[in-house]
Amino acid sequence: MTRKQPNSWRSLNRRLNAMTEDEVKAALVAEVEGERRVTVVERLHQRFSALRATRERLELMTEIQRETDQPIPNP
Repeated sequence: MTRKQPNSWRSLNRRLNAMTEDEVKAALVAEVEGERRVTVVERLHQRFSALRATRERLELMTEIQRETDQPIPNP
């Protein structure tokens, strides 16, 4: 599912964990501009936020490690 709205709750949940941050963001934008289903928007936003937070945390930890030679803890 890339750039395409999920057509059902079941198909969304089946594919969501395999989607990249960019794919989830595109699906979120498509849903907001399209059908505007509140529960789908909420779930897509939850997943997008989790992926973004993981990426940002890794970026922060990498920067700290680079500057201080401290090991990065496992997430």
